[in-house]
This record gives sequence, structure tokens and C-alpha cells, in this order.
Amino acid sequence: MLLSESSQRQGNPHSHYGVRVFYVPGPNHSVAAREELRLLQSALDRLPPQCREAVVMRKIDGLSRKEIAARMGIAEITVRRHRELKAR
Repeated sequence: MLLSESSQRQGNPHSHYGVRVFYVPGPNHSVAAREELRLLQSALDRLPPQCREAVVMRKIDGLSRKEIAARMGIAEITVRRHRELKAR
């Protein structure tokens, strides 16, 4: 659903032909997003704790393998192995 700036001040603004419009997710989008988050959480829950921590640091926090290794106190190769385990 797209709304003009004057009728809606929430959502993500975009410029379209010089007029700012806002995208407001509809109910179907919200349901799909919740289901996607539920599936992601389920997949993360199945990982061993240290592997899950490494995956979250990389994919959500955007840390490098070296940064993850330093924070977790493990070798970089171990971080790579955790990420490889995640891919299986």
C-alpha cells in the first residue's frame, strides 16, 4: 500500500516523481514476515550454541571471521567450521 506524505507519516519514505510516498506493509506482508522469522529462529535453535553465536555475529552483526574469533576466544578456523556446519 502506498500513501502520500500528507496522509501517512509512518513506513519507509521513497521519492516517486518528486513526491514522497511511504510504503506501509499490508497484513499479508506482516504474516509472511512473521513466518519467515519463525523459520529462521527454528533453524538457529537447531544449531549448537557456539555455532549459533558465530552465525549470529556474522550474519546479523556483520562481524568478520577474525572479529568473531577474537570475541569468542577461538581460532579463526573454528569460526569457519561453525559456518560450514550451519550450511549443512
